[in-house]
Amino acid sequence: MSLLSNEFDIILIDLQMDLCNCWEKDFLEYSNVKVVNGYFQNVGEYDCIVSPANSFGLMDGGIDLVIRDVFGMSLQNRVQEKILNEYYGE
Repeated sequence: MSLLSNEFDIILIDLQMDLCNCWEKDFLEYSNVKVVNGYFQNVGEYDCIVSPANSFGLMDGGIDLVIRDVFGMSLQNRVQEKILNEYYGE
């Protein structure tokens, strides 16, 4: 599936304006890619979040901690359980 697909939209979010400006330039030709300089909590509706998490599912810092704080500790527990059961713990 390519970025040109009309089946889904991609929202890139970051607090750093310089990074957002680079993304806007790099993805200018893709109408399904939106760049937001801000917090994911303010984006509105979305179906999933992809973070640069570690392979152990530890959500104790950076954006992972923010995601855990928003959705609760049960999210980290579910992520770690999935990693343990399907990927042998990492």
